[in-house]
Amino acid sequence: GHVAFLGALVENHTRVYQADGKVVDVAVHGGFVEVSGTTVTILSDGAELASEIDVDRARRAKERAEEHLRSEHDAETEGALRRAHARLSAAGGLTGANTGH
Repeated sequence: GHVAFLGALVENHTRVYQADGKVVDVAVHGGFVEVSGTTVTILSDGAELASEIDVDRARRAKERAEEHLRSEHDAETEGALRRAHARLSAAGGLTGANTGH
């Protein structure tokens, strides 16, 4: 098992290893993670399965957010950029980038 803990999640790519051996890539958009024994529970504000992510749309959202942040920094746009990165990482759309795996 693991040491029990509770933590906050930020927008990021999460890889879920299911009991049946299946691996599912998910873009998680904030929330909490709890680890207890051999169980990990994620309570998220929002999540998207990699198989359901529109990579082209996520790339356009990333480009819009980056363009906006060149002239003005605000929390909403920074969140949009983090969500776009999470989507692209989960869906395999971050070519040439280190996705942390």
